Amino acid sequence: MIQHPVTKPKVVMFVRGTWSEIIKLERVIKVLQDNPRIYTYIVCTSQQVGLIPALLSNLRIEIDYDLLVKTLKHPLYTLHYPTDKSAND
Repeated sequence: MIQHPVTKPKVVMFVRGTWSEIIKLERVIKVLQDNPRIYTYIVCTSQQVGLIPALLSNLRIEIDYDLLVKTLKHPLYTLHYPTDKSAND
C-alpha cells in the first residue's frame, strides 16, 4: 500500500486596506477559509477606517491583525524603511 506523506497546512495572508480590495477578494477569502488545510490571515492597514468595519461585518470577515496605519498618525514610509540608520550602510 502506498502511503502519502502528511502535508503541512498552507498559510495564506491577505493584506488589504481599502473597501474595493475586500470586495474583490471576498469570495477567494471565503473559499480558502472553508478549507481545513489552509490557514488564512486577514491583515488590515486601516486606510479607510470609516468604511471598513461595516463592510467586514456585512461580509462576515474578521480581521486577524490590524496595522493601524491611519490611526497611528505617522508617515507611511516609516513602515517600509528600517529605523536603524546603520542598516542602510
